[in-house]
Amino acid sequence: MPKRGNSTLISVAIISIILLSILLIKNYGMIGAVVLNDCGDDSDGDGIGDGCDACPNDPNNDADGDGICGDVDNCPDAFNPDQSDSDSDGAADACDSCPNDPDNDADSDGVCGDSDNCVGVSNPDQADSDGDWTGG
Repeated sequence: MPKRGNSTLISVAIISIILLSILLIKNYGMIGAVVLNDCGDDSDGDGIGDGCDACPNDPNNDADGDGICGDVDNCPDAFNPDQSDSDSDGAADACDSCPNDPDNDADSDGVCGDSDNCVGVSNPDQADSDGDWTGG
């Protein structure tokens, strides 16, 4: 049978470990690399278990604040809750330099195809020497 002094020492040690654990959890939310919540695995590594994470596959948790998680947001760095993509090119209007040109300035002249007067030929000055609204 253990002596009374030893059981008191063991009880104090156990209480100390419990208090230290509570302080670590309160201040850091984790001990080591183990996330202490009952929300399951943390697929994106953001410290929030997938069961409690609004964006379980987005470590930035909707960084632009538009309500669309970054892993499925068509413009994750710009607020665009409607996810509009007028020219259906996969780039949201908020991130698309040519939101009405699905080819995004195919001739690379700096003029989007929807307003380029000669879509197939690079003509950054948009010259129209004969006034027919066609480049040249």
